[in-house]
Amino acid sequence: GAQAGLHVYSLEGRRIASAAGAKGVRCAVEAGGVVWTGHSDGRFCIWTLLPDSLVLFREMRAHRTAVLGMVKDAVSVWSCTKNGTLRQWSVALLLAAPPPPPRPS
Repeated sequence: GAQAGLHVYSLEGRRIASAAGAKGVRCAVEAGGVVWTGHSDGRFCIWTLLPDSLVLFREMRAHRTAVLGMVKDAVSVWSCTKNGTLRQWSVALLLAAPPPPPRPS
């Protein structure tokens, strides 16, 4: 069977990168030269695409319910949920600021 995680394919159908730790991905969009994914637990992740791998750059709690769709415009990424919540995220702001330190377990 297919391996769990996030996999990026070229137009020719060749796998070019993977992230084994990505769980519950519902949608994705490219914006600002990185990959944004929406997840079933309401968060979104921003991934840097490297040769053969995706590296997690930022993870944020976006919604209370699953992120079902993401689209981009010239300056933003928009995320939405089943209950009709739509949020706008600044690509420049989220990519310019360093990611927050991990929370202690």
